[in-house]
Amino acid sequence: MNSIRSAMIYGMVFVTCLAGCTSIEPTQPNSSLHPVTVTIYRDSALQGSLSYAYVGWDNKYYNKLATKQYTVFSVPEGLQEFRVKAHADVANQLTLSVSRHSSICLMVRVNPENIVGVNWLVPSYELKQIECLSSQKIDAYEKV
Repeated sequence: MNSIRSAMIYGMVFVTCLAGCTSIEPTQPNSSLHPVTVTIYRDSALQGSLSYAYVGWDNKYYNKLATKQYTVFSVPEGLQEFRVKAHADVANQLTLSVSRHSSICLMVRVNPENIVGVNWLVPSYELKQIECLSSQKIDAYEKV
């Protein structure tokens, strides 16, 4: 009886761990839509620097960023929900209306409301729309 109960508990823990994991998918923008370039930077804050920030849109993740890294990808114009999260964390979303006549730049930052150890309740990271970095400032970041 105890072995069955133990097996059930370990099984639930295993399934819970799998449900929180994040996978990265290749980006394949639809060329028939008007693509908009999006750049996502990750700041250099020490807090949260030991984990990757997974970034994406449309309920999928397309890249992971360490501190002082950035990525560029294309999304279709219109209302888009951008996402960021740590590996086994709840996601934080930022919904923006994107137009092919503008560039979108976002910064991944540590969520100031995050409390270490309760990442299943409060997202570790947040996205903020920022002015795109100049070529001098972007040199301090690594493109991934």
